[in-house]
Amino acid sequence: MGMAQQVSDFHPDILEEGIFRIARKAFDYHKDIQILFSSDEYLCSSDRYLVISGSTGRFILSNLNFDQIVNANANDYRVRGLKAGLIPGARQVSRPADEFFWRYAFQLSAGRLLPSCRSNDVVQLRHWPNFTRLPITPNSYRIAALLTARPTSIDTAQRLLQVSHAEINQFYSAAWLAGYTRLFNRPLDTPVQFKTHEHIGVIRMLLNRFRRPSR
Repeated sequence: MGMAQQVSDFHPDILEEGIFRIARKAFDYHKDIQILFSSDEYLCSSDRYLVISGSTGRFILSNLNFDQIVNANANDYRVRGLKAGLIPGARQVSRPADEFFWRYAFQLSAGRLLPSCRSNDVVQLRHWPNFTRLPITPNSYRIAALLTARPTSIDTAQRLLQVSHAEINQFYSAAWLAGYTRLFNRPLDTPVQFKTHEHIGVIRMLLNRFRRPSR
């Protein structure tokens, strides 16, 4: 008898909410935004922020970590638009978008599979992740070596490498959201295929407003 397929226990819309949705939309629509985090009940800090430079496909993090980003509530931050070309440190300290997605998924997963990921998925890594810049698990190099060499199911990789389900789930979730994986045994779910929001007109209006420079 085969092993039972392990599927995600997250709400299916977990990646269509909060800061992740805002960030992904900014990347998708090439918007430049700054997400300022509150320093107290009323004011937003000038040095605690996440910049999404959708025009360059990069991001900047200042005095924040991904635990704070993943667990932020709507009243913890506000969003403002940035004028293209006026992002401080855009090239010197920014990182590519795929690292944002890896870090977000790595923190969110905490050992669980994200939606669209299954334990019987047969996957291969498209390229070797930049582990010097990413949070990793103790066996990430071994997992990456196996999944780069040949297409392998997540269940099989877990058994061959004798790593925990939690570890390989976290690695796979991060690699999938970052766009590092190729799926072989079923039609590919594009990482975060957004549904049309019921208030899409309001969202577009706000995004356009964010683009206006502050006076």
